[in-house]
Amino acid sequence: MGKRTAQETVLLWLSGTSATALLPFFLLRLFAGDLAVAAIDAIGFFVNTGLIYYVYNYRKTVLAGFLFGVIALGGIVGNVYIEGASEVYFIFPVVIAVNFLMVPSLAFGVVVIATIALLPALIGDMDFLTFSKFFASLLACAIFTFVFASQSYRQRDELYKFAWQDALTGAGNRRAMDQHLIEACVSYGRTNNPMSLVVLDLDNFKIINDTLGHETGDQLLVRLADIVNNRIRQTDQLFRYGGDEFTVLAANADLETAVQLGEDLRALVGIHDSKSAVKMSISVGVAEYRKDETVKAWMKRADDALFESKNLGRNRVSWC
Repeated sequence: MGKRTAQETVLLWLSGTSATALLPFFLLRLFAGDLAVAAIDAIGFFVNTGLIYYVYNYRKTVLAGFLFGVIALGGIVGNVYIEGASEVYFIFPVVIAVNFLMVPSLAFGVVVIATIALLPALIGDMDFLTFSKFFASLLACAIFTFVFASQSYRQRDELYKFAWQDALTGAGNRRAMDQHLIEACVSYGRTNNPMSLVVLDLDNFKIINDTLGHETGDQLLVRLADIVNNRIRQTDQLFRYGGDEFTVLAANADLETAVQLGEDLRALVGIHDSKSAVKMSISVGVAEYRKDETVKAWMKRADDALFESKNLGRNRVSWC
């Protein structure tokens, strides 16, 4: 399954804590006959329970974070209208959480909408001074949290690039490939959708590096990554496996589809360099995933197919 991200961990803890806290409130209000608030608590409980299942099994946090924030803020607004202004102070921790669970600009917009929705309910329940202090505090909390969350997101994006992307080509690095292959195998166990590995590398790359220099070699690697990225689908993922070897994880692609992808890439490299001073060709190996196969075994079959292409004279596609 692989190590969970900080975002997944935070969402699982928040959803679990919220569901645990809401259940007794729901039961108490239900037995007390406070059905409107009990209904809000029930919605919050079931949504948070669903989020736990969704994040734990699918490891997707963007939609989950948005739903958590909208349901939490919506629940507070609903409680204020039903129970009165005393329920509004729960909004402060929720505003902080929302800014770190959503994209900050989206979170700020959701908070503003919730704040506007609260105005009619609070104007009648608070005197002017209390009302002013509350909204000044809420505005300060929202702005400060937005600033810190925005900075955190920028830093996280930079760290992601260092940790998961190849600095030269922009493709995913070896660490990213290992993680995505593990996740793909787990996903296959649920969906049984076909998927394939397309492994490719530059022919005679060592000779090019030795004769023309590493700068020229780097330029060829960047050019190859661009060619591949322009051909593969948005659902496919490109990784630099090491040196001049790249791997494409082709989603929803059986062996025939993946072999055709390999042939297309091989032809595109030849066309692209038809007028270049440095000729470039690739050898390709393809392997479709087999049920219950380990990532290591799957990768080895793709590598074996690549070696076969090399042994047969290069500039060709083989499969295993």
